[in-house]
Parts: sequence; structure tokens; C-alpha cells
Amino acid sequence: IVRHKSIRPGDILVVGDGRVVRGTHITIVERVEGSTVHTIEGNAHGLLPDGRVGEGVVRRTRMIGKASRRARCEVSGLGMAERALHAYRPLPEDYEAA
Repeated sequence: IVRHKSIRPGDILVVGDGRVVRGTHITIVERVEGSTVHTIEGNAHGLLPDGRVGEGVVRRTRMIGKASRRARCEVSGLGMAERALHAYRPLPEDYEAA
């Protein structure tokens, strides 16, 4: 598990609204700016590669720490009630053949 202040590109980020301890969605970190994490997500609503907002592989932003139902994703404008809960960093041995 990666501490919130150590999240970096390539980390796996689990997001949720805090009611489900293990989270409700898995994302990949694209970049971090302060308390905002920019993610690439699949099977989600956000900014599509063609610039439209829709469902598919999208870009989103997530807050580290408390999120608000009034907060909006910086890239899609969608509500941002879900926040970063946990982050994991794959290790080289995770990719070794069994």
C-alpha cells in the first residue's frame, strides 16, 4: 500500500465514497497535482479520447482526502463524490512468470 503523499504515475488507485472500505472502482494514476489525482479509468464516465464526456476508457480527477458531492471533476465536469481510498504500486516481481 502506498501512502497518499507518495502516490505517483502508474500506481493503482482504488476509489470510493468511503462507505465501502475496500472501494468501488480501480483506476491508474496518470499524474498528481496537490490533492488532486488525474486518472485513466475503464468502464467509467468521464472525458473520452475524442474530447466528449461519456462512458468507456476515460480521464478523470479524484480527490485525496475528503470529497464532496458538490465537487466537480476538473476534466469532465462530472460530480466527484468518490475519492482516493487506497493506492498500490506494482513491483517488478508482480510481472515475473510463475
